[in-house]
Amino acid sequence: MKLGGICSISNLSYSGRLLKEDIVRLPSPQTNKADFYVSAEKNHPKKRSVFWRNFFTALTFGLTGLYIAHRNNLFNPARKQAKKIVKSDEMIGKVKEFIEAAINPETYQKASRKTLELLSGDKSRGQGFMSEARTILDNESSMQKLFGEVSKKLADDKDATSLKNGFAVDVLDKLSVRIEKILKTMKQNGNDIRNQGANMISRVFSKDEKGATIVEDALLEVIGTRSSATIEGFVQDSLIASKLGKGA
Repeated sequence: MKLGGICSISNLSYSGRLLKEDIVRLPSPQTNKADFYVSAEKNHPKKRSVFWRNFFTALTFGLTGLYIAHRNNLFNPARKQAKKIVKSDEMIGKVKEFIEAAINPETYQKASRKTLELLSGDKSRGQGFMSEARTILDNESSMQKLFGEVSKKLADDKDATSLKNGFAVDVLDKLSVRIEKILKTMKQNGNDIRNQGANMISRVFSKDEKGATIVEDALLEVIGTRSSATIEGFVQDSLIASKLGKGA
């Protein structure tokens, strides 16, 4: 490093020794060189700031890219293909057609019975609740009262078209999850999961050995979810009435 402010030797015409004014400019032995010299880092403060600015810019772009990839399911091709299938005009059209025919009292009763059967075997509800649920299942008069409560709950939207469109949206969401599972299994078995739209639609609407379809099962699950609170409340009220009756 070079000391600043010292006279050039070439300008000394009469002596090669340092002059008094040069000597006083020299640092004393006790002076810390960090106090006397300016470091290269301080001479170039912009280098560090530019580095960190570039680093954080690259990090931001990287995180943004990962987020976009995640949103587009690039890390889960089965989900990407499943969403593509359920958004197709053919799938939406067939689901709407199915809903149009399936939303009726018979389907409501079927879904209510299925939900009540699940509750009757749910040990977390307690033995008393389970026992009362089974009693209701075996009593046709109680089941008819339950169907009436469920139908009233499900018909909260007086616009029939809006009501059925709501069911269609929920069913499509359920189908997306089920189709994804099928495609994931296919991929694990080494099969191509692209262009499987027609195949998946056929599987969704085809009856199994018991005469059930995936789309119908999805609808029953949707109805059960929407009416579960009503059914639970019905069982609880029945249980309380039963206890009061015994107490009397």
